[in-house]
Amino acid sequence: MQAGLSVTHYGDPTRPILLMLHPAGTLHSIWLSLIEHLQYDFHIIAPDIDYDDWHGITFQQLVQDIAAIVPQNQIVHGIGLGLGADCLLALTMCNPAIFNSLTLIDALLDDTMCDCPPLSNPVKKLFRYLPAWMLRYSLLAGMHYMDIETLKTVKHDMAQLGKAGIFAQLNVYNSYKLTHPLESVTTPTLLFYGGLAHPMYLQDADRLYNALPNSRLHVIPRADQGACFYDDDTFIAVLHDHIHSVSAPENLPMPIPHLESQGKESITLP
Repeated sequence: MQAGLSVTHYGDPTRPILLMLHPAGTLHSIWLSLIEHLQYDFHIIAPDIDYDDWHGITFQQLVQDIAAIVPQNQIVHGIGLGLGADCLLALTMCNPAIFNSLTLIDALLDDTMCDCPPLSNPVKKLFRYLPAWMLRYSLLAGMHYMDIETLKTVKHDMAQLGKAGIFAQLNVYNSYKLTHPLESVTTPTLLFYGGLAHPMYLQDADRLYNALPNSRLHVIPRADQGACFYDDDTFIAVLHDHIHSVSAPENLPMPIPHLESQGKESITLP
């Protein structure tokens, strides 16, 4: 297992693989409501990005560590939200054949992140006195609406990560830079955005949709939806349609019927 990445497996290990990467400031438990439904059709690999020592961890180092846990010569579909989506995009640029499909949720590109004003030291000091869930809400989801279940998940994640982990994950963005032209990503890609209410999302959705040769853009209203997944049923239906539309190469073997040696045991949610 890579330092800083603890990996949990769900579902049937003989099924095609879903690698699910969570956004900054959370753990993989943000995916659990989706995993409950998806685990019957896929072997889900869900890492937690939580380094004991974040000193010197860059965006590219994070991408390299994620690459090391992606199974080789198997059918793998990547799903990422926020920072997770950015990592998948960068990983595909470096390894064009690593995924059979990509699903990028609320992806933000490197130059967009550079346009975001940095947090001032006085604001950081103020945040240190806020409850962890409020800190995460303020930094990462202030533009969103949160339903009760999402908020409970975020509270749990922040209790696990602690405030230092929140700032550390956000600081990875300081070194975030895409290494190849967007046009180099030929993997069939689903771009999933909720309402495009924020100008950053509108800018990046348009840029990705027009730059990626095999992209599909899906936008649903954000109002009254959760901050991260909007609506599980809608997302799952669109995801299945996207993955089923991708033809697996004939020379690519199906996943072998055993778990990767890294990580924890396979789990089935009740």
